[in-house]
Amino acid sequence: MSDPFGLGLRYEFRRWENLFPASYKLPEYLQRTAYGTRPDPDGFPDAFQYSINAKESFFQFLKARPERMATFNLAMEAIPFNAAHAVEAYPYDVELTQNPPSKEGEVLLVDVGGGHGHFVEGVGKRFPGLKGMLVLQDLKEVVDEIKDPKGFKPMAYDFFTPQPIKGARAYHFSRVFHDWSDEVCRQILSNTVSAMQPGHSRILISESVLPDMEPPAMPVLMDIVMMLIGGMERSKKQWVGMLEPLGLEIVRVWKKGGAEVIEARLRE
Repeated sequence: MSDPFGLGLRYEFRRWENLFPASYKLPEYLQRTAYGTRPDPDGFPDAFQYSINAKESFFQFLKARPERMATFNLAMEAIPFNAAHAVEAYPYDVELTQNPPSKEGEVLLVDVGGGHGHFVEGVGKRFPGLKGMLVLQDLKEVVDEIKDPKGFKPMAYDFFTPQPIKGARAYHFSRVFHDWSDEVCRQILSNTVSAMQPGHSRILISESVLPDMEPPAMPVLMDIVMMLIGGMERSKKQWVGMLEPLGLEIVRVWKKGGAEVIEARLRE
């Protein structure tokens, strides 16, 4: 029997089991917070926490329920986002291998919070001649599931702790920051900023960059979804406002095939 939905869509439905209660409660939550202009009277930071009547974040909720976390991770991998396009949107073979030329043994690219390594593996396949190490970082329970890493080194790491790899040419984050508020994003980024080498390292962010006016429908819908768990999609102005306090400046937004990669470096 054929699968009318496809594996990815079926996992996506399962992933939404975690968010349907928050979606239903969102109008009520927005009324309680005057549409985000005042705190919730009972101290719930976001609609998801309000919907489950608990202070645990969305990801704490998933971590305490391994079956739901496993389904969530499968959905993130099965739904074709723009990972393949993000691999092509940035010229890793040029930008990360020159000035000075890269060499064997140095860390070329660190994919922070990269799941099972599909993105960083894709970079290695797309640019097979890269000199330098590709590293995948995620929580230990995620990294332990990687049985046969192809072209990259897995490393257990929590991005709420200091980045152990110092002076890599690039630190890449894919769909990490839209899950969190600016305040939390700065906590995550500060751990990487302290590991960067001025004039050498950069941060690459594979996420949407919304126009200030009349954004497309799909990113707007995603913005509403992210609102449920306290995150958001961002315009370039909002990205700048989030990055500048950390001493980072956007040097370019690379685009290809619907994918966008923000390149940020330490301000000189």
